[in-house]
Amino acid sequence: TLKGCGKSAILRIAMHELMIKKKIFFSITLTDISPEYENEDPDLWVKKWKEVIYTRIAEEIGALNDIPLDEFKENIKRVAIEAGRRKANFLDRLKSVLSSLTISAEYNQVKVGVTAGGANTLNNIANPVIAGLNDDIYIFIDDIDHNFINEKKVKARLVGFLTACRYISNETPGIKFRITLRPNSWNIIKREYPSMNSHVSQYIISMHWA
Repeated sequence: TLKGCGKSAILRIAMHELMIKKKIFFSITLTDISPEYENEDPDLWVKKWKEVIYTRIAEEIGALNDIPLDEFKENIKRVAIEAGRRKANFLDRLKSVLSSLTISAEYNQVKVGVTAGGANTLNNIANPVIAGLNDDIYIFIDDIDHNFINEKKVKARLVGFLTACRYISNETPGIKFRITLRPNSWNIIKREYPSMNSHVSQYIISMHWA
């Protein structure tokens, strides 16, 4: 779908529905998480993308509950790097890292998007962060081909991102991506990287208005 045809509107509608259902979701841009990295090999980009996506998920989970995760920063980074390099369920690993997190009574007032579960006790094992990780997490990224140009390093970055999303979704089913890109960018990518056509096409839905 070309610019101005409603891709962003669809994402906003979806986020509104998730907010009503009190599901965990967050919206970011590719620029927000893009690592400082220069390479023309999509496979090397995959590892970088997985690491930064996993790290951002952990940060967003903490932010949803106003819980500072600074003391877990190094452990989260380590888990993100490990999950980025091998097949692993990141949410399960993150839960093990945060299982020692003690939530005081003031945090039992859980914000929209997270369900606490369990009794409101000072040392609730099912604290909001851990309970939230038991639910699906939706990541919205609009216009991932913003300022796209037909250069090898730009295409490698985008191909690496799409591949990383596919790997993450398969390895950690609780993480759901909702992203948009223009058909002209996609046509270039799938023509020059045939594996994209066979591996990613199945996840793409063309938008049609009635």
